[in-house]
Amino acid sequence: MRFETFGHACLKVTQGDTGLIMDPWIVGSCYWRSWWHFPAIDTPVDDIVRGVRFIYLTHEHWDHCHYPSLRRFPRDTTILLARTTVPRMRDNAEGLGFKNIVELPHGRPLRLAPDLEVTSYQFGVVNDSALVVGNGRTTLLNLNDSKMRGAPLRWILRRHGPIDFLFQSHSNASGYPYCYTSEDAAEVRVRDRSDYIEEFAYVGSTIRPRYAIPFASNHCYLHKDTIEFNSLIVSPIEVQEHYNTCKIPDSSCVVMTSGDSWDESSGFSLGEHRELLDRESTIELYRQRHAATLEKVYAQEAKATLSFGSFERYFRRIIRAIPRVVRRLFAGIYVFEVPTDEKPFWVLDYGRGTIERHAIEPARYHVLYRIPVALLKDCVVRDMWATFAPGKRYRAHLRKGGLRYRYFFFVTLDLIANGFLPLKNNLTPRALRVLFARRREFYLYAGLIVRMMFWRRSGNRLRALYPRKLAGQRGGTDRV
Repeated sequence: MRFETFGHACLKVTQGDTGLIMDPWIVGSCYWRSWWHFPAIDTPVDDIVRGVRFIYLTHEHWDHCHYPSLRRFPRDTTILLARTTVPRMRDNAEGLGFKNIVELPHGRPLRLAPDLEVTSYQFGVVNDSALVVGNGRTTLLNLNDSKMRGAPLRWILRRHGPIDFLFQSHSNASGYPYCYTSEDAAEVRVRDRSDYIEEFAYVGSTIRPRYAIPFASNHCYLHKDTIEFNSLIVSPIEVQEHYNTCKIPDSSCVVMTSGDSWDESSGFSLGEHRELLDRESTIELYRQRHAATLEKVYAQEAKATLSFGSFERYFRRIIRAIPRVVRRLFAGIYVFEVPTDEKPFWVLDYGRGTIERHAIEPARYHVLYRIPVALLKDCVVRDMWATFAPGKRYRAHLRKGGLRYRYFFFVTLDLIANGFLPLKNNLTPRALRVLFARRREFYLYAGLIVRMMFWRRSGNRLRALYPRKLAGQRGGTDRV
């Protein structure tokens, strides 16, 4: 077995003449020119594509399911996807022209070659998935963005352990809390950079892989709307330093960036990682390199318009998909400021089920969003809300108590995009089989709700998610 890492979250595994690549974002940028590779990919695209017979896509977010990159592969390449309640990702792959598409049932292994087997495990409302890859001697667990824990993770370890290589994200992709202001400062002070470093080590202490690889967080921001957020990204070197101080038995952290590799005969082949050590000047160099592309995008986006009718039709469908009793329990009022319209304040009232335009900012609301019109148009016309938040190209203001409504807004959009709403979607034979296979998640969620209630007063939500001692603290190598 041999594997190579490319860019942000792309992992290429070669076993004999069988090539498997995961999440190939290998060209350009994503999230409306917000995210760019860091460090840049120097390997020619043809070399990355060569020999690939299978592509596995962990989930729908653009840094993992990147259409411009997928178009670089022959259309007879087999696409592997997690089998979810609705075939949305399958439909998207077919729309790109791929004919050989295989949906992997949760926890059921698939043999790609006599000495190469993969098993997909889904997790969470956004249908993140993890992939176990093995050849009988070496086992890789690509957790990627999946926040797998508790019973679902223990099941993986029982079936596939010990794990030789763990690939796991280590930085926050969400726009919350960084894109938010609030009347209550506590509502935008939930987690910080150290939480993600500790979380990586905690999962490592649970799995105890031979090598833990900081992964799926190797990007930078170059767009003028987001360049300020580069200071928030956790460097894999920071993760490595903390992980190795935890002294997890028989486990160490290895930093791999684009073009680094490992194989069974010779071990690791690693670069010097100079960009990681000189991050600020390298990002400025990248910004200058892509300045013409960015200026063109700024000019194009400045011309964008969106009709209120399109906005209203889209959110009318969203409101109808949410059970009325749930909407009334979380009767949020959301304002979208659309400066190109003569009545620039477009108001969603989930409790009343109304969608209105106002000439002045309403006196009463829970969350106010300021989103570039070009992005809002894509989200509404092309149904891209499922990939909206990571780009961080928006700003929002929370009224006091608005945080719960912010969560409700994005969670319901994710539930709708991934087929969990309307509720009738879950009653099809396909959905019932998927949900039964993922039943261990429901045990986890039940316990998590209880812990969240218990720890709410202390505000320690990280401890609610990880109830035992965090790795890095004394005694912090307890297994889940």
